[in-house]
Amino acid sequence: MEHKNMKFLYLLAAIVLIIGLIVFFFVNKKSQEGNKQTKNQAGLLEITKTNNANFIHLGKDGQTIFYFDELETNFFKISVGQAESTALTDSDFITVKKVVWSPNDDQVLIKVLNHQYPYQGSLSPVSDTNIPENSEVWWLYDFNTQKASKLRQGMTSAIFSPDASKISYSVSNEGIFVSNPDGAKAEKLIESNNSSALSWSIDSQKILAQEDGPNFPSLLILDVIPKKLETKIDKAEEGQFSPNGGSIVYNSYIDFDQKKPSIYNLETKTSQDLNMETTMEKIIWYDDSSIVAVVPEQNENFYLVTLKDLNKKLLFSAKRIVNALELTLAPDRKILYFTSDKNIYQLAL
Repeated sequence: MEHKNMKFLYLLAAIVLIIGLIVFFFVNKKSQEGNKQTKNQAGLLEITKTNNANFIHLGKDGQTIFYFDELETNFFKISVGQAESTALTDSDFITVKKVVWSPNDDQVLIKVLNHQYPYQGSLSPVSDTNIPENSEVWWLYDFNTQKASKLRQGMTSAIFSPDASKISYSVSNEGIFVSNPDGAKAEKLIESNNSSALSWSIDSQKILAQEDGPNFPSLLILDVIPKKLETKIDKAEEGQFSPNGGSIVYNSYIDFDQKKPSIYNLETKTSQDLNMETTMEKIIWYDDSSIVAVVPEQNENFYLVTLKDLNKKLLFSAKRIVNALELTLAPDRKILYFTSDKNIYQLAL
């Protein structure tokens, strides 16, 4: 009987040992995979965890990120490397549809659906009881004075000039205008029935606008002084000037439901297909001769693309689910900021 008990104990010990080895094998494998994942994702840092960050802007100091939190209905700033955000106002900004930051960080252009009634006991600073409910209205809000100025009705788009001294905006069925940020001293650049302002050149001498047509949109390159249309790019949309203003990256239509990013050279007036499957919201200029492009492949892959030969250098491959939008490059071009699922990330390049 004692001999049988000993055999049973040996057998039990062997079973426990085998189970322990199996558990150790799987735990160790998972740990190694986790270490490999961390190594592959080195350089990617999640700055916010709000799940509500929109309309990000990198401040003049290159270390502060400004954004709008749609749940908190307020504007915030956060310093890179810090854990906590700081609210910029004590107000509630409701039904915000678009935010454009001043390059000086102290003002924003805000498009809202007008709200006539009090929200949480008070009216939003960007609301007007004399304007019909849910009408689209653009406002200029000044963080220094904490006051908002209503801009012209009928505006469909607005952007700051690089020195923040002017804005360019479009008015439905009228055209593209330039004025002071508060709308004063407005001058019409061009007549257009259905257009929107997209981008200024760095020297503030040219404006890129989009005009919607019956079949395809077109891009308009406008001279500010003298006021005139310089160039029209057909079957094109959503462009942005290069840092020196010599080129434009934009979406070129191949067919009604097919478009690809292309480069337009203002000097030679020629276009070049970038030969990649991505969209304009995932592209940003790196310098005058190259761009950073995020291409949704098996993963979201971040490439540095040299325009001369279209050489693609892989900068980063996201091993987690990422949908990079609102790309913003630090002044030293060493850090790329972007949003994904309404959180803000930074990526070391």
